[in-house]
Formats: sequence, structure tokens, C-alpha cells
Amino acid sequence: MRLACAVLASELTALQRQLPGDGSAPGPTAIHQMRIAIRRIRVALRLFSDFMPDETRHFRAEFRSVGRALGELRDLDVYRQSLAAPDESRSAAAALLQARIASARASAGTRLAGQLTAPSFTGLMAAFEDFLQRELTPATWRRWQSLRIGTAARADLGRSLRRVLVLGRKIDAESPPQQLHRLRIRAKRLRYESEFYAPFHPAADRLARSAKALQDSLGTYRDACHAAELLNSDRKALGLASSDPRAAAIDALIDAQRARAVAARREFAVVWRRFEKRACKSSFGRKRG
Repeated sequence: MRLACAVLASELTALQRQLPGDGSAPGPTAIHQMRIAIRRIRVALRLFSDFMPDETRHFRAEFRSVGRALGELRDLDVYRQSLAAPDESRSAAAALLQARIASARASAGTRLAGQLTAPSFTGLMAAFEDFLQRELTPATWRRWQSLRIGTAARADLGRSLRRVLVLGRKIDAESPPQQLHRLRIRAKRLRYESEFYAPFHPAADRLARSAKALQDSLGTYRDACHAAELLNSDRKALGLASSDPRAAAIDALIDAQRARAVAARREFAVVWRRFEKRACKSSFGRKRG
């Protein structure tokens, strides 16, 4: 329980550090760091749920709502980066798309700024901080005082690793992007869980690094697929005539993102084999009699 509270307190501090003090929307770097902190809080609440009172389910749901708002802005930032440094033939189309992204980002930023200054969010932060400062109840201490961190790590990480392996082994050349997206979420969860235990278990640090490599590979694939979808959606929304050079340029950008997705999927196959080999050799991946 003390490990759980220490992890959560650390992530809460990381989140608070990125909050704008003037009521404005956070910038791209702060958004990225806030998303990571919220994800880690939600993973920790899930991982250590046996030690937590029922009210933590409320925290998890509330932080998820904030994470979704941050995700909207993060997706726009990633989309904008996919249009960076186009060649001369695509510059007019890129400028048109960048203007749409800027408008959408301004609207999303206004909504996020309102959410982060609303009483519901400030109340959430205060309630969560108060929860983490409470002393362990005697009943909780008696129940869990004999549990060793190494024992908990083996059980938690072994279970999480098995879920990643089951999902990953089902993926083949015909698997849709949604299936790889689910694996990415599981790999990310495994990475964070491993990082929580890493200071107390050397093998957890190695597993975290392997899970991060898998997560990064799948993230590249997801970003390319998502950029292609957004480009295609904007292409239709703009209603450009087929004779318009900007239409052809956007089509070329879509093709480039699809080619990037194909390359990322090939790279994933290599990363997955490496992950599976290392994971199965780890102390968390070995079958126990």
C-alpha cells in the first residue's frame, strides 16, 4: 500500500508541475507530460486496486475524462508534425491543412483550459491529494503487511506479461489496426507496471525497456494510420476539385502516411519477435510448476 501511495504521489506531482498557472491551455510538451502522468496514475490505481478503497474507481474515471481531452490536443499536434517540411509541390496543400489544424486546436485548447480550471477538476486534484495523505488503517496494514514487493511483482507482472503475449501471438498479416492498437495499450500498461516495480526488482527494469520498445513501435504504426485517416477526412471536408493541385498533393500525403504505416508494421514484426524472446526468458515469463 505504501508503494502504491508513493507511486501515485509521484505521478500527481508530475501532473501538477505541468498545469498552467494562468488558466491557459498547456503547450504541446506539457500536454504530452500530463498525458503520461494521468496514464500512469490510472494504471497504478488499477494495478494496486486490491489495496485501495472503492472510491479509487471514481478517481480512475475522472482522470480518464481529463486524459481524453488531452488526447484530442495531442492527436492534433502529432497530425501537424506529420505535415512538417513538405516538398514544394505539397506546400500549398500543407498550408491549407495546417490552417484547419490550428483552428481545431484553438477550439480544443479553449475547452481543455475550461476543464482544467473548472471546480470539478480542482476538486478532483484536492480530493486525490487528500486521499494520498491519509494514514493506513489498522485493518489494511494487518491484511497486507506480510506481502513482499518481490512476490507482488512476480504475480502482477507475470499476469500482465501473459496478457500481452496472448494478444501479440494472435496478430498476423491480416490483423486490423484496431488489434495492434489493443496490443499497444497492453504493452504500455505492462511498461508502466514494470517501471513501478523496477526500483525493487532488477528484472522488472529489463521488462519495462522491452515493453517500451514494443509500445514505441506500435505507436509509430498507430500515428501513421491515424494521420492517413485524418488526411483523408480533411480531403473530403475541403471538397477540392480533382483538378485542383492541392487535392493531388493531399493524396500524395495520404500515400506517404500509408507507406509509413506499412514500414512500421514490418518493423513491428521484428520488434515483436525480439520482445517475445526476451519476455519468455525473463523470470516473469517462465512457467512455474
